[in-house]
Amino acid sequence: MVKVRLHGSNGEIETPWAERVDANLFRLDNLPWFAYGVSDDDVVEGAVTDADGVFEFMRVVIPSGNRLIRVILEDPADPVAYFRTSSRPVVTTKASTAASLRSAFRRLLTWAR
Repeated sequence: MVKVRLHGSNGEIETPWAERVDANLFRLDNLPWFAYGVSDDDVVEGAVTDADGVFEFMRVVIPSGNRLIRVILEDPADPVAYFRTSSRPVVTTKASTAASLRSAFRRLLTWAR
């Protein structure tokens, strides 16, 4: 396993794990949080960096078809306490089909009532 360095739209950097499938091709094994246009199971091209075992994301070569849905809740005054004591979810899920996506939203909305 290696890490692939991804960049978010506001300069955030994340390094999800990936499996090498060819010399400079990697299948992402984690859900990205900040980077858009890439999802888990995508095969991406990576360039060698100075850091051992870390590759710089270049492009998606083979899209997985997965979609990442991020539900970001209103920012609380004390986020640490909020996530320790709240029963409200932070949901990150993937959906391969429109039907799965609709089903995920129905479950989320049903839970939130």
